[in-house]
Amino acid sequence: MAPGHRFFLMIKENFLLLINFGTMVWYRKIVEDIIIVRILIRGGMSPFDNFSATKEILEDTFGGNAGNMVYLYSIFRILMTEGTEIDLDYYRPERGQTSSREIDEINEKYDLYIIPLADAFRSSFVPSLKRLTNFVEKLKIRVVVIGSGMKIPMGEDVTEAHSYDKEVKRFAKAVLKRSAIFGVRGENTEKYLKNLGFSGSEVRAIGCPSLYFHGSQLPLRSVPQDFGKQSKLIVTNSMITSAEIHEFMRKITDSFDNYVFVPQLRRELNELYYGMPYRAKGYPYPINISDKIFRAGKARFFLNVPTWIEHNSKADLSVGPRLHGNIASMLGGTPSLILMKDGRMQELVDFHNLTHISMNDLKPDTDLIDIVHKSDFNSINSVHEANFRNFVDFLKENRVASIYDDADHAENTPFDKRIKEIEFNDPVIPYSACDMEEIIKRCNEFFPAQEKYINGLHRDSAYKRAYERFMPGFITDEEGWGHKFIMKRAGYKE
Repeated sequence: MAPGHRFFLMIKENFLLLINFGTMVWYRKIVEDIIIVRILIRGGMSPFDNFSATKEILEDTFGGNAGNMVYLYSIFRILMTEGTEIDLDYYRPERGQTSSREIDEINEKYDLYIIPLADAFRSSFVPSLKRLTNFVEKLKIRVVVIGSGMKIPMGEDVTEAHSYDKEVKRFAKAVLKRSAIFGVRGENTEKYLKNLGFSGSEVRAIGCPSLYFHGSQLPLRSVPQDFGKQSKLIVTNSMITSAEIHEFMRKITDSFDNYVFVPQLRRELNELYYGMPYRAKGYPYPINISDKIFRAGKARFFLNVPTWIEHNSKADLSVGPRLHGNIASMLGGTPSLILMKDGRMQELVDFHNLTHISMNDLKPDTDLIDIVHKSDFNSINSVHEANFRNFVDFLKENRVASIYDDADHAENTPFDKRIKEIEFNDPVIPYSACDMEEIIKRCNEFFPAQEKYINGLHRDSAYKRAYERFMPGFITDEEGWGHKFIMKRAGYKE
């Protein structure tokens, strides 16, 4: 912990009694003179998990978008100091799956709850935000939000009324009762929360923590001077984007031979792994396994971050509208050109001074090679060090220790050592580019697992409906044995 934030009262039987500013008291075990700090963090997949494609599909371990893995990967490394233990909540609080007993155990076991959020301030996330707020309001430990943002169109006035204002305000109030500063992605979200009544001392723009993985300096290379049609590209894209971006990205894949398309959504993993088609039609986007990009084997879906960064580090350029797909490249040293498609991305592009082109500036004759030779791919360096120090100060003011408390750079960290011990699974190549042996292997693995998973869902749903119908109140009282039975039957831990 940061110096001066704690003082010792008593050591007895290998336990330490601590006081934080005279307000919070707890016991923590001492192991070899290191104080064990326990952190619970919002997320569905630890950087140390090495899951199969089948598990990631069925259990949605990365929360629908693999970009979440990049975000969490950096936060784990930054917060994992000597003596720090980090556990995941597996999205249980926002899914309403935590009982009163579990919350009591969390208050007893953990020192801190970290909530990394992306574009959480949006109407579709309101039900989850309500449940997350209910959970936070019952916590007695510190709670810190790292990097929340809004999902808005470019140019929208954030001071106008939004359907989710009431729930955002309630959530922020609950968090600020348990921390000093609420961390947001950029100036738009900061302005939005101030408009809801929060002061400048309570809210701070900190950018995206994934860009602070390496500390005060990024290992970015320059784009080769001879960049051209022979250059190696990482291509990212999103089905739900503008026609201008779709046209531009398709032109790239038509004219460049040496590229790899990196999709990020769970439904795209379904498509690549066992050929499940998209229900949507008419999009100028690879939504069918028969697309030439897939048939040529020019796509990879990464099941973990280390293989993702390693693969992308060998490219000359990363281009597309996927923010964290491009950041995965930047963490490996590869320069990136972000195609800015909405206000959510604009906020981070502006804050980090990222190399970009707006979708509004894309024309039918826009040429990637011309853009590359006119762009400054080191623009982020003009603000990165100051942004990094602002982020570290934010952590310190919230009494959150990090590997950067006393250093701008860190090597061979506890996180790094653990990552090196793991042999991570390779990325998934497209189903239509596999030989028959690989197709049979995938089918034999996935479909029995899917059947077992679906049968389990039906079974647990049937139990719940039966008890709700014939024994009213049996499962609604979360302190009653009926609730506990159903929770256990449904696979939830006590």
